[in-house]
Amino acid sequence: AYPDSFKFMFGLDQSTIDQRLIADQGKDKNAIASRDNLLLPASVSRVQTPQYKERIVRGVPACTKHLIMNTTKTPLDNQKVREAIYYAINQRDFLTAVGGEQLGDPTHQMMTPSFPDWEEFNLFPTDNDAGDPAKAKQLLAEAGFGDGFELVMDVRGLPDWRAQAESVQQALSGIGITVQLNEIAASAYFETVMTPDKANALQIHQWCPPWPSGFTMEILFDGNKILKKGNVNGSMLNDPAVNDRFAEIAAMADLAEQNKAYYELQKDVLKMATVVPLVYNAGLQMIGSNVGNAYAHPQRVGTINLSTVGLKDPSL
Repeated sequence: AYPDSFKFMFGLDQSTIDQRLIADQGKDKNAIASRDNLLLPASVSRVQTPQYKERIVRGVPACTKHLIMNTTKTPLDNQKVREAIYYAINQRDFLTAVGGEQLGDPTHQMMTPSFPDWEEFNLFPTDNDAGDPAKAKQLLAEAGFGDGFELVMDVRGLPDWRAQAESVQQALSGIGITVQLNEIAASAYFETVMTPDKANALQIHQWCPPWPSGFTMEILFDGNKILKKGNVNGSMLNDPAVNDRFAEIAAMADLAEQNKAYYELQKDVLKMATVVPLVYNAGLQMIGSNVGNAYAHPQRVGTINLSTVGLKDPSL
């Protein structure tokens, strides 16, 4: 039976939500974890038996976790330095920090697989996505920074985000870059990093495009969209050719032609190495044992479609 109403509960910490859904007692049999309350990596190992797996929905990858490099901060204004950072990142270690293969898929681009004309490509390949420290050191030397330098990374004050930041920190230490982590309370993180005057050199961000079109990338890479507050172009990329191309593509009448043009523009932007795509988030949502027809929807953020769920036994 489709529900007559939903009851939303706020203020519960994630570990409590995980515990209650795993226990599956009383009215919690009718519960669904929200799209912002995905299973913690620590809980994933507890739900590997069939009785739990049948109550877990793996999200459709609809968000891209990525490292942002602020091109207005020295020496990140040097492309070779940014490329060095790109080559230094060990995506396999980062995926482990995210929670493993159940919680994410490695990626080398910002657009998710639901985008038209999506195809796999990798502009900065390394063996098994494990990074190439030797190549990174070579690029730093060519840029005149062979002795290394220090950077500050803004980190959202949550355990999983901290673990991801530490993965990047460790990778960069291997090529002589010291990264200081600036942990910001989760409630204040986005307000801080989306204010250019407050943001530091590095950020780990998550982009969830509102619909599958390259037009949604404008706020990430179009210099005309840089704002004093609420800014999403964290790399502060303001390239006239890129800005003009966004405008040209948006004016195209042929949708198929437009989709292909956006895809090629994405490659042009990624060649500038202002961001490092890391993983597609594929979080796990848990449901109570009395919830039926729960599946992940590819649009929005790829989580459970609440318009289709119902109760197997309405009397519970």
